Amino acid sequence: TYFGNEKFDRIQFNFPHWRGKANNKRNRELLSAFLESASEMLSPRGEIHIALCDGQGGAGSKTIIDWRQSWLAAAFAAV
Repeated sequence: TYFGNEKFDRIQFNFPHWRGKANNKRNRELLSAFLESASEMLSPRGEIHIALCDGQGGAGSKTIIDWRQSWLAAAFAAV
């Protein structure tokens, strides 16, 4: 990798949001791939911070149905 064996205490990702309103699958794939890659670069107690716009990732959902139809950012972060 570009950084060799260096590990980081914090990785910040400004999530770009795949174009279009109904691209939950693409957003989930992007988030999953990022988290998998970034986790390999974290120090043992490292953190990943993901910046989302209001409403991205289902965070602002008012019902469980709306949240399930989002791209489930919180579910990916919990893994």
